[in-house]
Amino acid sequence: MGHHNTEVDLNERFEFPAKLKNIAFGLMGVGLLAFLAGVFISHDSTRTLAVMLQNGLFFMLITLISTFFIAIHYMANGGYMVALKRIPEAISQTMPIIALFVFGLIAYIILGKRNDIFIWLNIPAIKNAEARELLEGKTGYLNVPFFIVRIIAYLTVWSFGVMQYRKFSLQEDAAPAGSMKNHINSRLFSGFFLVFFAVTISTSSWDWLMSIDAKWYSTMYGWYCFVSALVSGISLMMLVIQYLRNQGHLKAVTDEHVHDLGKFMFAFSILWTYLWFSQYMLIWYSNNPEETVYFRQRYDHYKVLFYLNLLMNFVTPIFVLMKNTSKRNSRVLVFIASVIIIGHWVDYYQMIMPGTVGNNWHIGMQEIGLPIFFVGLIIWRTFSQLEKAPLIPKNHPYLQESLHHHV
Repeated sequence: MGHHNTEVDLNERFEFPAKLKNIAFGLMGVGLLAFLAGVFISHDSTRTLAVMLQNGLFFMLITLISTFFIAIHYMANGGYMVALKRIPEAISQTMPIIALFVFGLIAYIILGKRNDIFIWLNIPAIKNAEARELLEGKTGYLNVPFFIVRIIAYLTVWSFGVMQYRKFSLQEDAAPAGSMKNHINSRLFSGFFLVFFAVTISTSSWDWLMSIDAKWYSTMYGWYCFVSALVSGISLMMLVIQYLRNQGHLKAVTDEHVHDLGKFMFAFSILWTYLWFSQYMLIWYSNNPEETVYFRQRYDHYKVLFYLNLLMNFVTPIFVLMKNTSKRNSRVLVFIASVIIIGHWVDYYQMIMPGTVGNNWHIGMQEIGLPIFFVGLIIWRTFSQLEKAPLIPKNHPYLQESLHHHV
């Protein structure tokens, strides 16, 4: 069992190193140039929109997960996470920026009636009478006005939640010691936010992802997309924590905290696998052509990614994180967190590409450049936010519980 380092500075501040800042700007610049070069070379607007949709959604959701992580700990009265609370706070501040990108992109797709992305945008153009009739039956939900109302509601409330938790946290720092006002406000707000989040994290996946293959549906899809983002978001937190600890910061965050975060990565990798297998197995067993076509296309034409998905998101995390020592080893955790994030990026790629570009998929400059840009954006925004407040929320009522946390 580890013990806590007694030399914890409750007023510790982080200064964004010039080298890391240059890396962030370099990644954004190189990534954007590579993406634009790929767009110029390919001349395939469907592929470009699909790549933008995949990356926008994936990186928005994994930064949003940080706010969910904070909210769920408030509702559970969890003291464990207080010492590392500023990390998810800082990561989440990227979410509203990416949300603007996602809103603009989807508004362009919807208003431009790009049925090469969302087939339901032009139902009369569908030649198959059976498919046309099926989609006509879904117009009560899949129609442009209601779709736009939903996306505005999702992104507005999620972004408001991101900013509200940060506001309460900074106010708590400035409040007199012992004041519970901001903690109580955060906990009350969590009740609203988590109910809204629980509903909309599923409905948004139906809107933005499942409706790409609008003739197909799965009742497990919302859970599946959520858990994919959840384990990736926790892995992102792990990477930031490990960087800060390796730079001599976050002495309040011990091996016990890291171990618990590693257990989350392990557990949710298992849950993702359970959902993947359950969805696949039930569709395979029923053998209904209108359902099996979803997996048939991915298995036949995306076979390398199909197996890579399982290798990176199931086999590697399970076997590496099964040992307790692995969940306390900095290098192992950085490696496995990186594998998980890349693996679930591949997972989101498989969700979007078959229904948009079909069998003519490529991993080229567009596909590589845009995620590099978003990685740079997240690094810049996260560490810029970490500069703006002490690394320890010193007036949080559960701070002492977190400082003396043991596994």
